[in-house]
This record gives sequence, structure tokens and C-alpha cells, in this order.
Amino acid sequence: MAVYNFKSSSIKTGVIRKTIWDQVSTFLIPAGYTLGGYSGGFLTTVNKLPFNTETFSVLGTGLSTARNYVCGYSSATNGYAAGGYDGTTLGLTTVDKFNGSSNARTTLGTGLNSGRTGAGGVASSTNGYAINGRDSGGSYRISISKMAFSDDTFTTSAATTSNNRNMGASFYNSTNGYYAGGEDSVGAYISAIDKLNYSADTRSTLGTGLSNSVSGPTGFSSPTAGYVAGGVNGGGRFTTVNKFLFSDDSRTTLGTGLAAGTYGAYNNIFSTTAGYMVGGNTAASPGGITTAYKFSFSDDSRSTLSSALATASYTDGSGGFSCLG
Repeated sequence: MAVYNFKSSSIKTGVIRKTIWDQVSTFLIPAGYTLGGYSGGFLTTVNKLPFNTETFSVLGTGLSTARNYVCGYSSATNGYAAGGYDGTTLGLTTVDKFNGSSNARTTLGTGLNSGRTGAGGVASSTNGYAINGRDSGGSYRISISKMAFSDDTFTTSAATTSNNRNMGASFYNSTNGYYAGGEDSVGAYISAIDKLNYSADTRSTLGTGLSNSVSGPTGFSSPTAGYVAGGVNGGGRFTTVNKFLFSDDSRTTLGTGLAAGTYGAYNNIFSTTAGYMVGGNTAASPGGITTAYKFSFSDDSRSTLSSALATASYTDGSGGFSCLG
């Protein structure tokens, strides 16, 4: 968490003191963000969910271009919306950067080093990662793009994934990133979970994968575990929520799953105390929903937020990030 250095700052007047406090208090309010998606057309919309109020708002400035399948990840101070599909070009290289304090958007002059649609997003303290996805020719990737937060430059990770796929769920902690499920180049649904070790830049595959082979599941992370919720395969949509302990990667399945089988909800929306499943696609509402569910990490109980998205929507990629300060 960033801390403002008051000792070296001028706080001689009440006006300046108030300005500094406003800046700090704004920055120290962690929030989750949804990135684009689909609602009868491709969206530029970025929804913001401050975790202290749990009330959605729509940023005045959204994505630089309307797109779906966006990969989201974040540093301590900024969030990133990488790649996606705009209805014309698969595997966009565009990367939008959102300041975690002001929410101002810039677009990186140099985007992804390899365009990706439907990639999964994870992050260490120093780097953001876009895992798998499809390129501009429609081919499925097994590679991982790695972005240094220090200067926003991209390289390719030494690690590759266990199979070529997109539309998986992502979750992560300070030492490892995970990419779960998805759909591969021959249309097969995947249950495998790949684990990226940040420090070694190596990949392993969990012995126990998802309880279902699915595309379009949703991931979020607690300080001690990662969660993968919902998804779809040829048999329909799932209500299942799997939980993976970071200590040993063991899997359990929550007794209370989703209220309805859902896929395509926005990934990576979580605070230190709860994970959120926002939007998505259900059998009753295939065009998208506005609902947001909350899973409290203390007991894994599920509740429904009183606030909802302004527009029913879903995504087919990670599609979100959280700035925790």
C-alpha cells in the first residue's frame, strides 16, 4: 500500500491540508473495475465498484475502443486493460492504463508485444501477465506476455502453458498466478489449471484441476485462496464454485455455489475480505445480467449486492481488475 509522506509535504494552510487529505483518501479506497464486454454490441464501459460502499458507478472515460475479451490486471497504483476483440480485429495489441487514484486513462504508445483476445490476467508486485488467448489470425497461444510495471514495457515470459486455449479464469497471490479452464483450438473444454511462478518464470500444472471442464469461468482471489466460479460447456452453464488453497493448491467445492448457472462474468474483482462475481450470461438472460454476487472470505457465504450494473453485460475474457492500494 502506498503511503503519502506528510513530513516532506507543505501543510501550512487548511486549504493545502484538505487537498492532501482528499488525494490520500481517494487513493486509499480500493475498488474493482469491469472492462468493456458485450451488451448487444461491444462496450467501452468501465464500471467501478468501491469496496467500502459496494455501489457501482460508470467512469466518465471508458476504454479507448469498444471491445470484448479484454485482459485485466493491476499494479498497486494502476489498472490495465490489454488486448481484446473489437468486432473486426482479433488479438488487439491495445493497452489502456487507468490511474488508480484519479481513474484517468492513457493508452500506451507501445501495446502488447503479441496481440491477444480472451487472455487471462494475473500480476506480481512488479509485473503484469497476459496468459494465452488468440492472436490476430485466430490461432490459439500458449505463450505469456509479461509487462514491467516500472516502465510499462513488454517481454515474453520464459514459461509457456500446458495447452493452447482462451477464455479461462485467472486468480493469483504475491508469488504465483493461476490460469484455469477455457476452450482450446479444437473446441474442447478444459479443466486444467496452470500455475506461473513469478520469481522463476516457470509453469507447472496442478494435479487437481477444476471439477468441471468449462469455458468462461470467473476467478477471484483471497489472501489465502483462489476461487473459480461458473462456466459453460456443451452440457450447459454451471453453478459450481471451486476453491484452491494457496498453501498446497488443494481443491474444495463450496456448499453454496451460484444462484444460477453463469459464464462470462468479470474476473479479478476482489478486496482483501470478499470476492465479487459481476455480470455474466445465464440461461434466463443470455444477453447478460446486471447482478453482482459477493463471497465473504471469512465463511465463503454468498450474498447479492443491492447495487447492480447500469447495463446488463458479460465478457469472454478476464475483463476486470482490482486496485487495492
